[in-house]
Amino acid sequence: MKNLKKAFIIISIVFMSVITANAQSYTANLEFYVGTWRYTNASTGEEFTIQLRKTSRVHVEDGTIDCLVGAYTYKKNGQIIVDCINQYNSQIDPLNMPIYATNRTFAASDVNPDRLYMYVIDIGKNKTTFSNEILIISGTDPKNIRWILRNDEGEYETQDLPPTEFSIPTDIVLTRVR
Repeated sequence: MKNLKKAFIIISIVFMSVITANAQSYTANLEFYVGTWRYTNASTGEEFTIQLRKTSRVHVEDGTIDCLVGAYTYKKNGQIIVDCINQYNSQIDPLNMPIYATNRTFAASDVNPDRLYMYVIDIGKNKTTFSNEILIISGTDPKNIRWILRNDEGEYETQDLPPTEFSIPTDIVLTRVR
């Protein structure tokens, strides 16, 4: 009976080590992105703020993986255009957050610490886009990232094209504010 308990403990430790190693191998440098980031443009009156926090989620094939989730606020000329920042501390599934990001691609070995791949829910247009990125522009103060959204709603006949606009900025550089 003692040997059975020892074997169970050893197997459990090995299993947990493999899951932890897998989770860590799919992410790199996520701490850099955690915090509040802001874009401002005085000439257009725009202000776009995102908040990102680190969390984890269960991945069917790989166990628990680290990821980032977040929310945003977009203002133009002092008027709020879109605001979902109240969801920042929400405990909903990470894939249902306004921003979900990881630097894990479909190839588990392809991890880039200077790039995040993200799903973004555009609350103002009620649509989700999947082929978006955040890139590190500067890792020293001031820290800057580039936010890129792409319209990836699939192929359409020319006459049936969906609107390509977003209610939030699509290609901007944000600076860490905290």
